[in-house]
Amino acid sequence: MADIEQYAAAENKRAATMDTHWLWHLLTILSYLLLPFRLLLSGLLYLLSWLFAPLLLLGRMGKQISTVSLRLLAQFETFYIFFGVAIGVGIVFGLALHLLERHTVQLLRLDRLAPPKGGHVKGHSASSYRAAREQKRMDEELRKAARSRLQASEPLLGRNGRGRDVRRRQMNPLSSTSPRPRAGLLSTTILEEVDDSEDDYEY
Repeated sequence: MADIEQYAAAENKRAATMDTHWLWHLLTILSYLLLPFRLLLSGLLYLLSWLFAPLLLLGRMGKQISTVSLRLLAQFETFYIFFGVAIGVGIVFGLALHLLERHTVQLLRLDRLAPPKGGHVKGHSASSYRAAREQKRMDEELRKAARSRLQASEPLLGRNGRGRDVRRRQMNPLSSTSPRPRAGLLSTTILEEVDDSEDDYEY
């Protein structure tokens, strides 16, 4: 029984060896058949590499430059990590504070407070400021017009010796020191003359 098993094992080993030899011989034959094609392809690749040598050189130089820049950036890796962590922590804390503030406002009902009475903020508005400025400008123009009329009436009042007294009384009629005018024909004539001159020089 043992002899039969040994014989079967030997036969199997010999069959496997024969299959291996056949496969080896087949591969050798195929390699010889494909040898011309291999030579042709190698020559074609050599010719293409010679034609595209400048492009290959530029590609190698670009690769070296890119690696140099990457190596240079790699030296600042610590700064990138530091700033990245700082930005991340800032974003997280900002969101946390925002959510906490919203929760606090809703909890204390601060967003439901009544608006202050009055409905508007006290102070000068733009329209009131413009109105005050316009009123001030009109007052200034009236004051200048009155001054110009008074200056135009000075030559007429200068003809009479009492012109200065009349002008002083007109400018300050309530002064206690000014003498009280006497009722008479002369004073009436002077006042009428002044009124006529003001009408003539009125703008």
